Amino acid sequence: MMTWVKLGWIGCLVGWASVALGADAPIQRAAQARLQLKPLEGSELFDGFAVNLDGSWMDPGEAKDAGRDVSFPIDVWRWCEATIRFTPREDGRVELHLSGPWEEAEPGVVWRQEVLWDDVSAEGTDLVNGDFSKGVEGWTSPWSAYPEKNDWPLEGEARGASWLGRPLVQELELKKDRPVVLHFEAMAALPKGERKMVRMDEPTPAHAVAEKLVRGVNLGNCWEAPVDSWGVTFGVEDIDRIADAGFDHIRVPVGWHHRWEDGEISPKLLDALEPVMRRALQRGLWVMLDWHGYAELTAEPDKHEGAFVEGWEKISRHFRDWPKELMFELLNEPAERLQGERLNRLYEKTLKVVRAENPGRMVVLDPGRWASADELGQLWIPEDEKRVMVSFHAYDPFPFTHQQASWVHYEDVREVRFPGPPRDARSAPSSHPELQAWFRDYSDPTVEPNPSSLATVTRLLEKAREWSQVFGRPVHLGEFGCVRQADPESRSRYARGVRSAAEERKIPWCWWEWKVGFGVVDLETWKPYLLDELTGE
Repeated sequence: MMTWVKLGWIGCLVGWASVALGADAPIQRAAQARLQLKPLEGSELFDGFAVNLDGSWMDPGEAKDAGRDVSFPIDVWRWCEATIRFTPREDGRVELHLSGPWEEAEPGVVWRQEVLWDDVSAEGTDLVNGDFSKGVEGWTSPWSAYPEKNDWPLEGEARGASWLGRPLVQELELKKDRPVVLHFEAMAALPKGERKMVRMDEPTPAHAVAEKLVRGVNLGNCWEAPVDSWGVTFGVEDIDRIADAGFDHIRVPVGWHHRWEDGEISPKLLDALEPVMRRALQRGLWVMLDWHGYAELTAEPDKHEGAFVEGWEKISRHFRDWPKELMFELLNEPAERLQGERLNRLYEKTLKVVRAENPGRMVVLDPGRWASADELGQLWIPEDEKRVMVSFHAYDPFPFTHQQASWVHYEDVREVRFPGPPRDARSAPSSHPELQAWFRDYSDPTVEPNPSSLATVTRLLEKAREWSQVFGRPVHLGEFGCVRQADPESRSRYARGVRSAAEERKIPWCWWEWKVGFGVVDLETWKPYLLDELTGE
């Protein structure tokens, strides 16, 4: 999962001589803006350091080498704001660096991800030309040439532009005990030749489908597993219990890349899968059929995208005569090297083969970075695609939802409550020093909002709702959930809280998952754990 505020300090360009940072670096749209404060004089300059995004203050904790490094999500379709506050413990000077994210296109080559800046302002210190009305007067722009006013990414606008290989730098003077507030507005620059999403001004057939969906559950930990490995089984009795409980749709993860025999869909898979899906349709459930866990594709898209598109051609052909209530979700949680424009191109190519057999089928698309709501602005959907819904995932607050989860190495993260703070102060386990700041704020009753609270999820829901309204595309919360190792009362509050927050925003949702580690019911006894929280009044 991705963290929405990142704090650290790289200090200097250690090892950067071995990577490409020139203006000819490959270009990709930025998903984050980055700013750094590097002390030139003084070593204890940042007392009470906190960051405000979307109206909520966070204390990111101590950073290395006395500096501060903050990254925050940005979009291409709106200006995003961030505010920093601190009180200098002594007189001193710092360099403010406006930059962009570090992300390698390939080993030794860093993406050029241009970030646009505007309305950079300061209280408690002097900052000049923060609106860039005078170009870059007052700022230095080292390492590579600054673009001309009418060149990309400025294109005639009065704003600043920076990326990792060409930061904008200004020196600030700080006075002991004089509070400093820095405010920033940033936006991702749309790379030349990249297509911009078109708003759908009228409701689409996808909106009509989304209105039929309210609450769903994932049939996880079964068909996405490699053959004869881990995983449970599902039968028609599971579907009957799901339908009787009041769910209206299911999501069916399948690791199709594990399930080919002689180049076709495995008959053994279909023998197990199809009776369950048919029963769901008979019981009035919508079915979202998902390609799940294709790690090889996300790591090496050039090598595997042909097999992916060909796979969907076969899936689409096989299910072309199934009822309209069967939906196709093309790819679960794209990440790593498969995101941004590369993901958009793959979706476009795959949609064409799906539409050849299923012109009226509902299709679901996940944004990049593990289906993050912060990546919705990176998506491009063809204007003529009226039967597309977009699904995002939300597992915040992660130390709560994934405590003791071995697959994320959280075995030592225990007894995290929801919402915080806990009765007794807690500290991060020694195995996870990166969680020290999180646990400190979690234990502090004065921190608002607490990092283990519903606010961490509502931020994502609000962003998805806003994106949906701006572009006229329906959204779906495809995964959220909490491990059963959490205490039952906290788990109950989490499930009820997220469900209510999604439904208040008219976002259909799908809990992960039915009967295993995040289960709604017990695998062996069918004992209900969260049925009332998820389906009751």
